[in-house]
Amino acid sequence: MVNYINYILTIIGVFFIILSLFLIISEKIKGNNIYYNLQVKEKELRKAIDEAQDMINELVYTSEIIVDEIENYISSKKQFINNEDFSDIKKISNAEVKSGEIKNEKIIDDCIDENKKIGESFKNKILERRESKYEEVHKLLNQGLSIDEIAKKLKMGKGEVKLIITLDRGISNNENI
Repeated sequence: MVNYINYILTIIGVFFIILSLFLIISEKIKGNNIYYNLQVKEKELRKAIDEAQDMINELVYTSEIIVDEIENYISSKKQFINNEDFSDIKKISNAEVKSGEIKNEKIIDDCIDENKKIGESFKNKILERRESKYEEVHKLLNQGLSIDEIAKKLKMGKGEVKLIITLDRGISNNENI
């Protein structure tokens, strides 16, 4: 009877050894699968990061183009506003006076003066609006607020706030807009 117990215990021991080997192998396979899955996920994340970086680069390029276009537009408007002599109007006026269509030079001068006043008031309004926005943005920036907070507080876009800060830095560094 003791021999039977030894045989049974030996068979049970061998069974547990085989079972443990099977479990070890299955866990190793699962571990390799997990490692493989992690590698796949890592590759997917790297691909997503690269795509996001490409999109960021495209947005930066696009924003630079937009800023350049805005700067060119502003400079052309400044040149138009600063051109106070209205030489084209004077040439037309002189030509009309010579041809006899307009005989009263006072009317011409009044028109020129009126155009100058309109140009000045337009220029002043633009400068006032721009300066008030600049002042508000820089006041809040000096108070330590972030660009996001400034944009929310002034109900402006983040890009607009960044543009104001960037343009003002350009002006303060004597760069032409």
